[in-house]
Amino acid sequence: MYKQWGTVSMKKVRSAVSYIVPSVIIAKGNSGGPVLDEKYRVVAVASRGAKSLSAAGNTDSDSYGAIYITHIKKLLS
Repeated sequence: MYKQWGTVSMKKVRSAVSYIVPSVIIAKGNSGGPVLDEKYRVVAVASRGAKSLSAAGNTDSDSYGAIYITHIKKLLS
């Protein structure tokens, strides 16, 4: 398990999908993992990850992000 605290640093839309970009890096391999708020509610699902946490300093914010859970719910309904 991997846990890191952060905030939402950016919101963006890419190919009609609403993403958040957290202030902490999402590493490759975490896709499908939950992004939780301070009350441990799922607010997003990791979908794009940086190649590694060690390379995070050389990674731009377009390399990682999470899809809002509301967008996923809308697709499922």
